Amino acid sequence: MALFSSAYFWSQFCLSCRVGRSFFAKLAVLGVLALVGGCGISPVPSPPEDAPTLDESGLSLLGVESLDQIGIISFVAAPGTVDPAEGNVVITNLSQANAPSVVSVSSDGSFAVAVSAFPSHVLRFQVVAGSRSEPLDLRVDNTGTALTVVEPVVECLEISPTRWLGLDGPSDSTSIVIRNLCDVPVDLGPPQLRRGQAGFSFSPTNALSLAPSQVGFITVSANGSAAEVEDVLLIDVLAPEIERRAITVSIP
Repeated sequence: MALFSSAYFWSQFCLSCRVGRSFFAKLAVLGVLALVGGCGISPVPSPPEDAPTLDESGLSLLGVESLDQIGIISFVAAPGTVDPAEGNVVITNLSQANAPSVVSVSSDGSFAVAVSAFPSHVLRFQVVAGSRSEPLDLRVDNTGTALTVVEPVVECLEISPTRWLGLDGPSDSTSIVIRNLCDVPVDLGPPQLRRGQAGFSFSPTNALSLAPSQVGFITVSANGSAAEVEDVLLIDVLAPEIERRAITVSIP
């Protein structure tokens, strides 16, 4: 859905260049609701053309079991699921804060992995092979027998990037752009990091309500070296419907 307004025009311009506080002041005069303004904000990167891919049709649920009150869910990916057949697959449980699981891709593009999870959990699969694939989110049903691809519920709420923000290094900052293309207000809860152990910070940290046609920004920054190189920024949508958006943030 196109949004023909000055707010949309300036939000598009913000994506194409680095902006400073003075520029965000001008945006405020024009009526753009910005969640944050800051110096040195990088444009949101586009996925590289040679990024690896993960074919969701090749991924199957192998089994569910419980070990000492820890849920274990096993997956198997058929040959050709990962293209090119190299690198690793990172599996992140978006429903709890345990460390991601990592499995190597076999020479035929297949893999098998068991992760800590329970039925009803949402698991994110992302191939890391130089670049990264677009994350694939799968929900395990309550019976532990079926997988469903998770898609946005509030389709008129546009968040860019959608699922993955790759920062350039340990001192980079980039803005996530949030556009309310709905004809009703959208209420967002305070953003939060899934683990908070990767040295990332974000601003602002407060909840927000976006009126129709309004645009907001969340600036994510990498703050030096840390033991972990990725985390997930969680944004809860409270209205007009309830859902959770998740954006993986990583540094090389």
